[in-house]
Amino acid sequence: MNRKDRRREKAKKRAGRDRGPVNWPNFDPQAVFEAAIADRKAGRLDAAEDGYRQILSVFPENAGVNVNLAIVLRERGRIEEAAERYDEAIADCRRAIELAPGMVEALNTLGAIHQAAGDLEAAERAYQEALAETSSHAEVLTNLGSLEARRGNFEVAIQWYGKALAVDPAYGEAHLNRGIALRELERFEEAAAAFRRVVEIDPHHAGAQVNLGTALAAMCRTEAALACYEEALALAPNLAEAHLNRGNALRDLGRLEGSIASYREALAYQPESVDAHFNLALALLAAGDFEAGWKEHEWRWRTENLKPIARDFDKPQWDGSPLGAKSVLVWNEQGIGDEIMYSLCLTDMLAENPEARLLLECDGRLAGMFRRTYPRLTVLGRDRSDTRGNGVARPDFDFHIPLGSLQQHFRNKCDDFPAVITRLRPDPEKLAFWRQRLDQLGDGLKVGIAWRGGVLLSMKQQKSVPLEILNPILNVSGIQFVNLQYGDCADDLAATERTFGITIHDWPDLDPIEDIESQAALIANLDLVIQTSNASAHLAGALNVPVWILVSAAPNWRWGTTGETCLWYPSMRVFRQPTAGDWKGLAQEVTAALRSWVSAEEA
Repeated sequence: MNRKDRRREKAKKRAGRDRGPVNWPNFDPQAVFEAAIADRKAGRLDAAEDGYRQILSVFPENAGVNVNLAIVLRERGRIEEAAERYDEAIADCRRAIELAPGMVEALNTLGAIHQAAGDLEAAERAYQEALAETSSHAEVLTNLGSLEARRGNFEVAIQWYGKALAVDPAYGEAHLNRGIALRELERFEEAAAAFRRVVEIDPHHAGAQVNLGTALAAMCRTEAALACYEEALALAPNLAEAHLNRGNALRDLGRLEGSIASYREALAYQPESVDAHFNLALALLAAGDFEAGWKEHEWRWRTENLKPIARDFDKPQWDGSPLGAKSVLVWNEQGIGDEIMYSLCLTDMLAENPEARLLLECDGRLAGMFRRTYPRLTVLGRDRSDTRGNGVARPDFDFHIPLGSLQQHFRNKCDDFPAVITRLRPDPEKLAFWRQRLDQLGDGLKVGIAWRGGVLLSMKQQKSVPLEILNPILNVSGIQFVNLQYGDCADDLAATERTFGITIHDWPDLDPIEDIESQAALIANLDLVIQTSNASAHLAGALNVPVWILVSAAPNWRWGTTGETCLWYPSMRVFRQPTAGDWKGLAQEVTAALRSWVSAEEA
């Protein structure tokens, strides 16, 4: 038996069959290959794997099929098998290069295999070697762009895509990847133009329609984005990515029932889709289906944002059972606002486990308040940069649980949310200091205001409003407005005073991000807080200070979808945009409510 025969027999064994592929000898490997690619894109990984294995049972030295099979195996979590396939594909390419040292296609394929396996340096060497043979190869140039994009060098990537398009202006893959890089740089109009060019070249390119939709969605053109996802599904009904993004669009349009159905469709085709599971969780929570939502919410630990901060303690996660005299470590996750909101469950946990020893690992900026509020807790503050708590000296404990996961044991239906919460306790000295400062402002009700929130662009659009749009609110008489906005807002404050003659009182020596204790003391002395969604809104709610929160027509899940009440914070009143993007209409509604409130307070 020669080498090829041995490899063919080895491939047959791996494929789990002792004969050639089905329908042999009328087997069409190209058709099977294309079907397998389509299956993978649609999330049908079983079918994709079967197709690639059929081809390899007859053509075991096909590097392209080996690498595609490796990608499927990696996506299914079978890392060792995937690595073996990458190795075989690399060996196949190297043999081809040995026979024809200047073979550009083999060098390009070798680079693509290294890139898929994560060895970017080896990939770059192969691509550059290919370019040394010919500098006008559009696919090689595009692959170099994709390599730089994977490194996060999107500007450099765009340059490579430009070189590829100079060689072949109709090369769709270069247009598509250029659009993706532009989107990452938040150059959304240019990205949309690149995706439209792909559609012009190939009207049946469902992936281009999906990407066009994401660019439009980033510009808040949600209806247009939804139309793109619908078009993609008309072309590829089983495309999980299109169902996922359709769900996002429907969520942003406030159509939660349809959104949930779309996420479930995505999961039908790609059951292990982290994004589909996580977005389904948020939609279920927004809809008030807390029990199902919290279960799906556990998928957050597989997201790119939270995976790096997941803990790997050698103790089991608490399952909600009575603790008796055992100990449990509750550890914080995500941002300050989430930490404050999720901490409201600590009251329930303490009440149901009176003999247990409870440890709370929290952001050090909140440690003092948590100690005063929950004296039974052993509070372990950590530095905000120490996201995994590596620098925290922890006593021994029996169980652990992330703060967000605590919710599934205490907040599974609307009735589980208490009408009265345990109020956070600010520092008494700081409380007195800020009472004196506010008294120095003179007569008038003291109302805090903030108008920006979010870090990601999508969150900023949902949580931020230009301060000038709130001018009708600021013109209500009988009020001294106090700045609660974190970050650099000096220009906004100056422009408001210069243009409208309105002073929003601000103290430059207060850093609301670093000195949360002082921010809490300031808020606790206010008569009312009016603001969009950021950490100060959570702080005001947890301090039981009256707070009016201004949210978009399709807000973050925690604010629900209807009504003025907030399950998390009894002192909070929710004001919702009448239509998507209508901050002006919302400002008018709040202004009318504020005038009524001032009249009632002065009566």
